[in-house]
Amino acid sequence: MKKQLLATLAAASLTAGLTVPAQAEVTATAGMVSDYVFRGSEYGNAAAYASFDYEQSGFYAGVWTIMDGGNAGTVEDGESSNSSLGLEIDYYFGYGMELDNGFNFSLGYTAYTYEYNTYYFEDFEDEIGGSVGFGGFGASFFYGWAHQSGTLSDGDRNTTPYMYYDLSWSGDVFGVVVGRYEQTKDAKKSYNYAEVSASGEVATLDMTLSVGKKFTQETDGETSGADTGTGYIVLDVSKTFSL
Repeated sequence: MKKQLLATLAAASLTAGLTVPAQAEVTATAGMVSDYVFRGSEYGNAAAYASFDYEQSGFYAGVWTIMDGGNAGTVEDGESSNSSLGLEIDYYFGYGMELDNGFNFSLGYTAYTYEYNTYYFEDFEDEIGGSVGFGGFGASFFYGWAHQSGTLSDGDRNTTPYMYYDLSWSGDVFGVVVGRYEQTKDAKKSYNYAEVSASGEVATLDMTLSVGKKFTQETDGETSGADTGTGYIVLDVSKTFSL
């Protein structure tokens, strides 16, 4: 449910070498996934997505959207929202670069908007954060706010802060990420997850196969047996075009 499609794709894009093109680069990407998974949580079934990105001298901005016909998640942790159609549109901008010695970093802001059903039409999240990487290894940290409409008794919006951080490694084909998500207010929720992935190009298409598992999920310090140990396998197929 967020700006990059899958947790492995998020880790790979944040910890890979960040070039700084002298001229503006505009690209568009279209793709499909067998399941919509982000940061270890499942938010939907098979889905189509697209993005439009602009980058110049290390600065970047873009918009990303995904739609699936059987959304399985809310803005929180993958619990059922009883929606027959999921639509998410994300907006992001930031700065990233790679130094001559291979050290790279990025800083950015992302706004995630959701139009799952009448209950979640006005829900959105925004977060700030970044990453550092060297030699294929990386670490990222994000602090955000989940804004949910109509969740209080008086109908006002409820805002819940959260944190996400991970450690990762990515090579030419394989990648690994271990991450943790924490809500820091009200009904405090947290979970860990681990994921491995393999990616490559097949018939001019970019393909990534990810296998992951969520574990030690807790609410107010109590382990949740329903979602502890949830595993997933996701196939992502996409194509990027230079504009």
